[in-house]
Amino acid sequence: MPINLSHMTWLNPPPESREENGSLVARSGFETDFWQGTYYGFHRDSGHFLHRVRKRRLHRRNLLRRPLRGALRPGGPDDPP
Repeated sequence: MPINLSHMTWLNPPPESREENGSLVARSGFETDFWQGTYYGFHRDSGHFLHRVRKRRLHRRNLLRRPLRGALRPGGPDDPP
């Protein structure tokens, strides 16, 4: 499926990127990444991210209709309800 890059924007553009035969070809920069609050306190937002801004609001619905039980509860199976 061809990619349309005309309305897309880079956050931290890579050193090299191009559209080739309907595909995106990019070369990553040196030591780029997204890290948030690691054990050592690293916060790094240097990774490359190609995105498109949405002009309309996104809506979500919560489809969960009953309480979580057992292993699905945030505290695990021994967490009291």
